[in-house]
Amino acid sequence: MHQTTKPSTITNGSVGRHLDDVSVVIKTFERPESLKILLDSLLIYYPDIPVIIIDDSREPLDDNLFDARTRYVHTEHNIGLSEGRNRGVALSETEFTFIMDDDFVFTKDSRLDLLRMPLVHGGFSVSGSRMINFGLDEVVYHGSMQVEGSVLKLEME
Repeated sequence: MHQTTKPSTITNGSVGRHLDDVSVVIKTFERPESLKILLDSLLIYYPDIPVIIIDDSREPLDDNLFDARTRYVHTEHNIGLSEGRNRGVALSETEFTFIMDDDFVFTKDSRLDLLRMPLVHGGFSVSGSRMINFGLDEVVYHGSMQVEGSVLKLEME
């Protein structure tokens, strides 16, 4: 794991929560429209987080799609999900790396800081979350999360 020299800062409750020790790896394949939506949502809610994109599509994407915080790597065709993710993680220079698919979308309710919390305070090595299918009108989770020692506690409302 790469050690950072900058401390993490989290501005709770604000759009654009800032996490100095977090980067995002996105593996994409033949879905530029989905990738664009994800990148737009990251720019809105996490504008400072470094992004690494591993793309094994047949043709490379237009560089105009990416901003300065984005590192785009076009690989040989169809290297697969695991190989692409492994290459992205290897390029990450932050202490924590979140891996996501190209069809994820961040909203005002997305909380990377909560995914980071058990890694920092709970002694965990891996953190994950439930995904919401935007085609459904159901609430997946409402509540709070606390780390006590090495135990992660979720409290439902």
